[in-house]
Amino acid sequence: MQNNYYLLKQLSDQLKRKILGWKLMSCFSQNKDELVLEFGKGNDRFYINAVLPQDLTCLVFPSQYHRARKNSINLFSEALGFTVNDIRHYLNERCFSLQIGEYMILFKMFGNRSNLILYHGDQFLTMFKKNLKKDRDIQLDTLDRQLNQTFQEFLQQDCDYKPLFPTFGKVVEHYLRNHNYGSLNPQKRWALLELVRENLENPHFFGIYIDQKPAFSLIDFENSVELGDHPIEALNEFYYSISRNFQLEKEKQKVVSRINRMLKRNHSYLEKSELKLKEIELRPQNNQIADIIMANLSNIPNRAEKVELLNFYEDQSIIIKLNKKLSPQKNAETYYRKSKNHQIEVQNLKNNLAKKQTETKALQKYVKAISEIKQLKDLNNFLKANNLVSSTEVKIVLPFKEFTIQGFSVWVGKNARDNDRLLKEFAWKEDLWLHARGVSGSHVIIKHQAGKNYPMPVKQKAAQIAAWFSKGKTDSFCPVIYTARKFVRKPKGSEPGVVKVEKEQVLLVEPALPV
Repeated sequence: MQNNYYLLKQLSDQLKRKILGWKLMSCFSQNKDELVLEFGKGNDRFYINAVLPQDLTCLVFPSQYHRARKNSINLFSEALGFTVNDIRHYLNERCFSLQIGEYMILFKMFGNRSNLILYHGDQFLTMFKKNLKKDRDIQLDTLDRQLNQTFQEFLQQDCDYKPLFPTFGKVVEHYLRNHNYGSLNPQKRWALLELVRENLENPHFFGIYIDQKPAFSLIDFENSVELGDHPIEALNEFYYSISRNFQLEKEKQKVVSRINRMLKRNHSYLEKSELKLKEIELRPQNNQIADIIMANLSNIPNRAEKVELLNFYEDQSIIIKLNKKLSPQKNAETYYRKSKNHQIEVQNLKNNLAKKQTETKALQKYVKAISEIKQLKDLNNFLKANNLVSSTEVKIVLPFKEFTIQGFSVWVGKNARDNDRLLKEFAWKEDLWLHARGVSGSHVIIKHQAGKNYPMPVKQKAAQIAAWFSKGKTDSFCPVIYTARKFVRKPKGSEPGVVKVEKEQVLLVEPALPV
């Protein structure tokens, strides 16, 4: 109802008192759906900001407006420098116009089809939203609508109020529904309509929510927010407090919905992969089967397709499938080879699970951070910083590069801030932390694997990576310190990437990437 006929009638009267005799100094756009008009009188300035996105159109009147130096375009330049000599509101229509010298700017406030149109006399010149092609054909002399708003006409229309009051809009419809309009007799319906019209003609302004969307109201509702008695101040209050909060929540919900879709897929992947891992781990160990065959070479007949032998690992019989074309020893070698592949498969699956769990934690952190944002500007900055802008799907950008060394995942921070994130958000206390000694460089993490120690070749190659991603990269040899993650802490207030380390050990390595 921020574009309601009765509000625009009050607004045009207030604008007439405010800017009649003022000059149009500039007219420009620096956002896709916003047009700003600047009026001046001496050193004084007055701004009309027409905010015209499809979901929530509104006129706003900022006390100041700082035009951007870039990405700003001049519009309606023909009318610049001329004086506002009249402001007209059209009868029973959601339009008003500013007469500026020989030019006229029509404010057509038709909800998601709102537009500003420039005329010279009564001849169309140009318009702001050029996609609304039918606006070219608007005939100014047809905008006033004389309507027979009497009880007799109401009865002629079978008690349908909309032909008589086409400008009432959704807020009035909501009000009538709340007052059981449909169950009243014609006389009581008309009395209620008369009461509504009286309120609209002498309004006090309120902000309300209808179907979880903010609406500007000229009628008081339960739980409405009072916006004042003056149209300009009320519209400003509505836009800056109510509608911007709505826009913020709407944008937050759009991003969170995308993240939740990814989280759902991640949970599905984790469930399936964990079941697959359990299934693989429950299979008989191929290396044990190979050991059993090797211990019974003389007891296995040639060209046998299967054999029953004692499983001395579990002290019970086991039936082992064989390739009849291979000797017992060759069958054992096949099982040993399968064992190695089995271990690689298990480790790859564990690495993928760990990475997907890390990604899931990052997504959950996004949701929590977004829920705490209170300003639209802060949300936009957060989305840009985390690559969440203009995407149908959220792209997770992790703060590290990843290498795999002998089945161990090795994570390398990309820069100083990412080093902090890697340490704080992604490293566990059991992980091994490495860093080139005495020079700036990436933090390196070797991910812990339950029940396993870190083999020296893995530590050496990870140290070479840490040396490579440091200022010591060009040295023949570079000392690299390492310790458990739990012995690395970040001093309060320290610069990005700066940490304090305890119980470190040193490896001297040649800087290199894994082959």
